[in-house]
Amino acid sequence: VHHKLERSHPDNPFISAEVGIEFAPTRGRFAVAKKDIPTGSVILVEPAVVNIAKEDQLESFCDFCFKNVDLRLIPCKHCSYVAFCSKECSEASSGSYHKYECGNKDMFSKILDDLYKGRKTESTKDLVRLGYRAIVQKPLSWYKENKESIFAEFPKFGDESYDKTPQHGLLNLVSHHDRIKSGRLWSFLISAVCHLKAFQMSGYFGSKKLKTPPTLTDDELYIGGLLVHIFELMQFNTHGITESIDNESTDQNSLTKDFENRIRLIGNGLYPTLCLFNHSCDNNTYKYYAGSTLVAVASKNICEGEEVTEGYFPSAQMIERPQRRAWLAEHYWFDCQCTACMEDQPTLEKISKHYENFCCQKENCKGVVPETTNCPACADTIDVDQNKVEIEKVKETLESLRGKMESNKEKETSIEIYNKTTETWIRLQKLVRHPYRLLYTAEQLFWKALRLSHGNLAAWN
Repeated sequence: VHHKLERSHPDNPFISAEVGIEFAPTRGRFAVAKKDIPTGSVILVEPAVVNIAKEDQLESFCDFCFKNVDLRLIPCKHCSYVAFCSKECSEASSGSYHKYECGNKDMFSKILDDLYKGRKTESTKDLVRLGYRAIVQKPLSWYKENKESIFAEFPKFGDESYDKTPQHGLLNLVSHHDRIKSGRLWSFLISAVCHLKAFQMSGYFGSKKLKTPPTLTDDELYIGGLLVHIFELMQFNTHGITESIDNESTDQNSLTKDFENRIRLIGNGLYPTLCLFNHSCDNNTYKYYAGSTLVAVASKNICEGEEVTEGYFPSAQMIERPQRRAWLAEHYWFDCQCTACMEDQPTLEKISKHYENFCCQKENCKGVVPETTNCPACADTIDVDQNKVEIEKVKETLESLRGKMESNKEKETSIEIYNKTTETWIRLQKLVRHPYRLLYTAEQLFWKALRLSHGNLAAWN
C-alpha cells in the first residue's frame, strides 16, 4: 500500500504540482512549496531508476520488482544468485540487466575479498552491483543514440521543461568530479576496468569475449567513462531502501529509547528526482518505500515559499550540531546551513518539556507570543491559556493513539489510526512552536503511524 500523487508537476511526473524546483549558485537545485502544504500531503512518488536488494535479503525479495515474497521466489534458470516473484519479472529482468549479470556475482566478490583481505565488504559489494546494474539496464545502443543528450543539463530555474528519461536524470546528478581526490578516483577507475571485463565476457558489447584484447574499443572507453561517473555520483545520491520493523520486539538502550524510527535496510536505489531535495537536520518530509518505489510525504506543515527538505541522516533530534555538521562535511562535502543548525536547535535529550511559544489562532497568521498579548503579526489577542488547554488535550489524544498502534494488527485499522494521528499532529503545530519536546515526539508518532499503514512492513509482508 502506498500513497498516490493528487496532481503531478507538469514537467516531472514523480513530484507534486505543489512543489517547484529552483536553483541558486551557492545551493544548487532545491525544492520549494508553491502553496501551503499540510502534513500528510504526498510530495513525491518515484520508482527507482535502478535498485538492488542487499546480499542478505536476496532470498526475500524479487530481484526485478522488489516485492517481498519470502519462500515463493522463482529462481533464475542459469544462476542461483537471484530469484523472482513471477515468470513475468524473470523474463523482464532477462530482457534488461540480468543477462549481463548472470554468473558474474562470484567474480566481483572474489576481487573485493582479495582487495580488502579480512575486512567486511558486504556494503561495498552491494554498491558495486548497483553501479554495474545502473549501466547494463540500458543497451549499448541506447548510450550511443543518446550520447549528446546524456550530459544536457537539467533546467535550473523552474521555467523550462525537461523531457528526458529517468536514466538521463540519473546521469545528470551531481558527482563533484573536480573535487574527488586522486586516491578515490583511482579506486573508481579500477572498479570500472573490472566492470568492463565483465561486460566483455557477458556480451554487452556484442559477442562474448572470454579472452579480451589488451586495448579498449571506442565504445568500451565511452562506457568505461560512464561507469566512473556512476561511481562518483553514487557517493552522494544513493538511498537505502527500508522496511518498517515496528512490529518486531526491541531491546532499545536508554540513549535511543525516546527516539523511535524503527526501520531496517533491505536494499539500495537511485532516485534522481528526490536527489533534487536539499538536506535539513530537522527536515519537513518523511520517506518510506513500497517495494522499491520511494514515497515522500510532508511530515510537517510546510508554508508557501518554504524549502521542502529531506534528511540525509543526522537528525537534530538525536545528534548535536557540531557532530552533525562534521559528518555532513565529511560525507556530502557541504557545511550545513539548515534552520536547525543556524538556530542550534536542542536535541531530544536537552529540549524543553514545557511550552514557551504559542501560535496565533487566526487562519493563516504566523504570529507567535510567549504570553497572552496581541499578536505581533495581525494584532488579534492570543489567549495563551486557551492554547495550553488544547495542547493538553492533544497530549492525551496522542498517548491514546500510541496505545492503539502498539495493540493493533489490522491493516485497515492502521490506516484509520494514521489519519487520526495526522489530524492531531497538524493541530499541535498550529498551537505551539519550538523549543518544545512534544513537537519532536508527536512527529515521531506520525512517522510510526505512516510506517505501520503504508509501504514495506516486515511483520505483515
